[in-house]
Amino acid sequence: MAFYFNNKLSVDIENKQYTIDLSTNKVIEAIKKIREDSILMSKKEDVKENDIEGYLANLKDFIMKTVGEQEFEEIFKDKQYAFSDLSELVQYILLEIEKFKKEKINRINSNPTPKKIS
Repeated sequence: MAFYFNNKLSVDIENKQYTIDLSTNKVIEAIKKIREDSILMSKKEDVKENDIEGYLANLKDFIMKTVGEQEFEEIFKDKQYAFSDLSELVQYILLEIEKFKKEKINRINSNPTPKKIS
């Protein structure tokens, strides 16, 4: 029986599969950063245009770091992306990541620990 690391998540975007490697520092940092940025943005009382532009850049950066830069260009090649498009895609990716992690934890927890051999 072989052991394989299972940290690759496949997401379906516009009927095409993209792979996110959840074990890379780049992806881990991107997830942490977008969560922190989202919290800060939601707490702002006086949102300015440059705040929105900065957040838009952060959403784009998150997508590029998770699915890849070329893949980002492929996804948006025929579209002029808008805040709502980027925001929805980021929410979808984060939801799929959380679902993947929960399923992985449930699989681990459903396999009983082997009994100690005496």
